[in-house]
Amino acid sequence: YQMEREALQAGFTRMPDLGYNVGVYTHSPSWKEIYPVQKYDAAKLAAAMNQLPAKASGNTPLVAGFEKLEGVLKGLSGKTVVYLFSDGGWEKAAGKKDPGDRAAELARKYNVCFIVITYAEDPDGVKRVKDMGKANACSRVIPFDSYITNPYYALGPLYYTKAETSVETIAEKKIKGIKVGNINFDYDKFELKPQEKDELNQLGKFLQSYPQAFVAVQGFCDNRGTSEYNMKLSRERAEAVAAYLVKNFKLDPGRVATMWYGEGNPVASNDTPEGRAKNRRVEIAASGL
Repeated sequence: YQMEREALQAGFTRMPDLGYNVGVYTHSPSWKEIYPVQKYDAAKLAAAMNQLPAKASGNTPLVAGFEKLEGVLKGLSGKTVVYLFSDGGWEKAAGKKDPGDRAAELARKYNVCFIVITYAEDPDGVKRVKDMGKANACSRVIPFDSYITNPYYALGPLYYTKAETSVETIAEKKIKGIKVGNINFDYDKFELKPQEKDELNQLGKFLQSYPQAFVAVQGFCDNRGTSEYNMKLSRERAEAVAAYLVKNFKLDPGRVATMWYGEGNPVASNDTPEGRAKNRRVEIAASGL
């Protein structure tokens, strides 16, 4: 729990002022406002985080927390990302939906992506966390250890970071980066082409040479297809690149953070075949201590 608090505080410190609304709430042992949804203010948020209890205690009324969360979501517009720290435990109540079903319902009604940071160990908890992470195409599950060691996991779902952008580790150590060219895909495909593997092989060797290095793999599409389908396809592209690196260079999967943005952030016009081909891509940002 102490590491969870430190990870949250470090993430908020690292977050730029993008005009976003931010809110922080506890759902265990009961719902409590720590920082009710409002414009992001680093100083106010840092002060509010001191309201978090010193120790975790009590049971987990997870579905009751979702009901309170719906009251928050009703007052918001646009896309919302909900970070949920959970071990998958919950107090089952008669007539209440399973947490996975409730997450999917909220995602559908309020345009929400659920990012579930998990430390689940028992089989029931692991399954429940996975169910919540399947709420929609932009939702996901992130192991807690990966969340606190790879800074891309914390901020990547919130906004797109160009591949040449430098970040800092949770320990605030400066890093150096390597620029990797975009990996492009055929229309409606996520299979890697042979010529793209040379670029990935260079990256894999870099990661082997720098065991403390981490990487963000960011998937994109052109604008053909529905938003939900494109989100799914961009995820499959990012995961195909990540799987290639992990398998062929025997990397810890936590070092390769996958992000996906559908047809967002095009690098060329979608009005021409050439432009769409450039937008069907995976961008890679690799950094090492």
